[in-house]
Amino acid sequence: MFTLPIESDLKLALLGPEHTPHLFELVLANRDHLSRFLSWPGAVQQQEDSRQYICQALKEYGEGQTLTCGLIYKEDLVGMMDLRGLDPARRVGVLGYWVAQPHQGRGLVTRSARGIIDYGFQALALEKVELRCAEGNLRSRAVAERLGFTLEGTLRRAEVVNGQCLDHRVYGMMRREWAAIATGNP
Repeated sequence: MFTLPIESDLKLALLGPEHTPHLFELVLANRDHLSRFLSWPGAVQQQEDSRQYICQALKEYGEGQTLTCGLIYKEDLVGMMDLRGLDPARRVGVLGYWVAQPHQGRGLVTRSARGIIDYGFQALALEKVELRCAEGNLRSRAVAERLGFTLEGTLRRAEVVNGQCLDHRVYGMMRREWAAIATGNP
């Protein structure tokens, strides 16, 4: 199965059905934390929901639509990261991620995002990577800014989360911009 090494103790890897119990428990333990800015955590009610999510992600990976990986730190599943909307004609991927609250602030998301973005541009021939996050999600906005993304705009009332309409910040990174950052010639 697909694995993307990031560092000696950090990698992104496709999950299989055998990861269902761990993913389910991780979502349950972080439901309140995740539900601040994401609409889906409340829908995860039983292990079967996590199993279906993993199976759907594998199906979409096989069809070339998404790359959905577990964020594995020191051999422990601590979150998820994906590139969605992989349309070969459009050549744009949308980066998404979440990490368990105890693992925030360690740079795991930023380092993993660098790896998957580089993979997207190199192996998937993407021309652009977008990152969308709730306007109030300061940690995700900081990830985008640390990585050199450009703020392209705000989608007003983009999503309803816990009965509140949230605006989304939309960031973009073009292939040529990423190459310039990687070579130190921005």
